[in-house]
Amino acid sequence: KLVYGGGLGSVMFVLMVFMAGMTTGGGCLSGAQALFTADFYKKYVNKTATEEQQMRFGRKIVFAVSALVIVVAILLKGKSLLMMDIFSGILFAAPASSLIAGMYCKKTSPAVAVASIVCGLAAGLIAFFVIPDDDINWFVGNILALLVPAVIVAIGSLFSKYTYDFEQLKNYQPDHTVK
Repeated sequence: KLVYGGGLGSVMFVLMVFMAGMTTGGGCLSGAQALFTADFYKKYVNKTATEEQQMRFGRKIVFAVSALVIVVAILLKGKSLLMMDIFSGILFAAPASSLIAGMYCKKTSPAVAVASIVCGLAAGLIAFFVIPDDDINWFVGNILALLVPAVIVAIGSLFSKYTYDFEQLKNYQPDHTVK
């Protein structure tokens, strides 16, 4: 049995993996809080919300997302890291492909972008679960999750009358002051 770095190397490796997981989890929780607080709560639930009200809502979102992650982690007991990585590839390919295609097609409407993500995710998951061959279902699922959104964005942009104004990004100012 060959161990690189001995006992200290093993401990350092475990700490590195733990820290990578903690920073990823913290970033995801922070992103979920920002997304739901600024983009959902302030725009759709309470347009006159104070920062204190937004923070309270954000804390509830962090609690809910954390509880969901705990439940999913318990349900994943016994699953291999490779299977989780493959499944994550399908989940992340659809929005990544849509984002990249949307950056090149200025006529991509938000509705087309969301539809492309939903269709790509559905195509990838269906392929993953329906194809009985475990040696290829993951590959087809990842390819479909990557390509279906790009094709939908390209075709949807050809027929769209929507034009995104990139100038609004240059002149963006938040609608509130940060204290």
